[in-house]
Amino acid sequence: MEDSFGFVAPVMPRRTVHPLALRAAVLAAVVVAVFGALGAFVVSQEHAADARRAVLATQVAAAEAREAQEAAAAAATASVDDPIEMAARGAADDALALALAIPDLGEAGPAALARTRSPYTFVDGPSTAPSVVSVAATDDAWAAAVMGAGNCVWIRLSADGVVARDRGTECTGAAALRADLAGTW
Repeated sequence: MEDSFGFVAPVMPRRTVHPLALRAAVLAAVVVAVFGALGAFVVSQEHAADARRAVLATQVAAAEAREAQEAAAAAATASVDDPIEMAARGAADDALALALAIPDLGEAGPAALARTRSPYTFVDGPSTAPSVVSVAATDDAWAAAVMGAGNCVWIRLSADGVVARDRGTECTGAAALRADLAGTW
């Protein structure tokens, strides 16, 4: 027998990926990629919709501001000769004269003015026509609002006897009572 020593290294078994595990890993990667792409798409569409909504809101606000300016310009340029405007101013002046006839300013509300022989309808709600006068009265002031030609005519009498006139958009005596009346008709 031979005295030589023979060493043979053991062969390590090769590790192989199980085909089912490989398929599962590929499927998982595809699912993650699809959901990632879908999520990115949804987020980008939401950002685009937000941008469109912001542009639309800006356009709507600009249109509303333009309409408000046009309405204010139309109200400011209302003709003095307009019969509806003249009727509204006359109703406001007549209501003021009736209120002055009542000794207590706080008592010159719609009910008291309605008892007078007047062709006008006195209300505490909004005025809708030159024949409907909205009235508000406190111990410190009295005010009326009458719908004219596209705008509201306001008149206010303070307790110290100062009469102020102006125009406004809210056509109630209460609005005329709390407004700063600086102009004239």
